[in-house]
Formats: sequence, structure tokens, C-alpha cells
Amino acid sequence: MKKIILFFCFCIFIFSCKKTAPLPNTTQQSGSSNYISSFRQYSNRLQIVDSLEYDASHRITRILVYDYDTTSGNAELDSTKEVFSFSGNDTVPNSYVIFFPGGDQQEDRLLFYDTLNREITDSATDNSADVISLSYPGNNIDFSFLFYSNEMDTLVLSNGNITSHSEYFSNSLSSTLQSVYSSPLYPNPAYASGVANTIGAGLNIWIHVDNGSYLDFISKNLANSYSGIGNGLPPNNASADFSWVTDSKGRVVKGTLALPGNPTTILYAYY
Repeated sequence: MKKIILFFCFCIFIFSCKKTAPLPNTTQQSGSSNYISSFRQYSNRLQIVDSLEYDASHRITRILVYDYDTTSGNAELDSTKEVFSFSGNDTVPNSYVIFFPGGDQQEDRLLFYDTLNREITDSATDNSADVISLSYPGNNIDFSFLFYSNEMDTLVLSNGNITSHSEYFSNSLSSTLQSVYSSPLYPNPAYASGVANTIGAGLNIWIHVDNGSYLDFISKNLANSYSGIGNGLPPNNASADFSWVTDSKGRVVKGTLALPGNPTTILYAYY
């Protein structure tokens, strides 16, 4: 009974966010007056909810990541939150605070950008060695976080979409995820150029590493299939296909990824 009550309260909290009006730099579908409030991903005994909040100027100010996991046989509710701060009317945040599970631990971090307003450095205020670095060679995005996890990631883009995400630890490949985009193409509900081209890379890697969420702030379209090496992916680099569903307004509201033995469902909610 406690598990049921916990999960019920969890769902009420996630979908009780305040409604605001959209602006072009928020995460909204092109040509739509709606933008996403949450992304839910669930499979066998595991549910992930990523919830987005905005300020009065409709900039993303908070991203809350929740895991509801019963794979161990016990109900475990985990959460991480990033709260962004802006200077005046700046369209990109200059700092953020990340709150770790339990709510009694937090870390203050500063953000720095290149001349194109792309995030290049994410550093802790209390430790100069705790630095996340990003670079943008060619069609790639390289991510390095050597202080905490000795992690290096590479995102490969083609036509504005992520086609490969490789994750390395201590120079050894840990996982790689390939994405295929083909007809029909569905617009990515979480895409907005003001996010994708600034803090999008940092957000993508944080959310993916934190809980394996497929939420994508960079790609313009939704993938038609996934393949690769990693937990839950088909063996022998086989492909798993997505099936997307739209509502009467043409917005993507549901997706199913046909992973063998562990089909995954994705739901998008809109303000």
C-alpha cells in the first residue's frame, strides 16, 4: 500500500506544473503554440519523468529528473534537480545549482560560453578542478568530465540530428547509441534552437548519464530506430524501431521502442 501511495503522490506532483505562454526560445514544436511540460519514459518496473519549468520570461529555469524504480523488488524514488540563474535579460543561464537525491546535498556551478553562445565550460564554485568541458569540432560535440567520473562523450550530428552518442570511461568504450532518421520524420517536441545551440549538449549528456533518459534537447527530429552497445539495447548491434503517435493537433504524444524483452514507452505532455 505504501508503494501505491508513493507512486500516486509522485504522479500528482509531476503533472501539477504552472501553465505559461510559449515564446520562440522555449522547447516547443515548430509551428505549434504548445511546448512540453514533461517527458515520461517507462519500461519493466522502471519509470523516468523529466519535468520542465519556466520563469516569467519563459526561459527554462528548472529541470527535475525523477526515477521510480522497482527492479530491486522495493519501490525506490530518486530525484535530481537543476535550477538555473540568469543575469538580467540574458537568454542563457550564467550559473545553476544541482540538487542531489535526498535534498540535503547541492552543488553550485558556473557556466561559460564561446562567441557563438555555446556552452564550453561548467565548473564548480568550490573546487577549481571540478570542471566539465565541451567543444564543437566539425559536426561533433565532445564532452569531458575527468574530475568526477573520468568520462568522455562524443555526439555526432547530421542534418541537425544526433546520429551517434558514444560514452567512454578511462578511455574505454562503455556504451554507444546510434540513431537512424528516415521518412516519415516527426519533429522533436523538446527541440528549440535557443536551447539546442547553447546549453543543449550539457543537458543531453547530464540527463542521459543520470538516468538513461531518451529526452533530447538537440535533435530537430525524433529517431526512427536505435542500435548500439549498452544495457537494454538489442544484442549484436541489432536495431530496435520506434513507433510514434500524434494527437489531433499533429503533436507527438507517444512513442514505443521495441526493445527485446523490455519494450519502452515514451509519453510527452504539453502545457
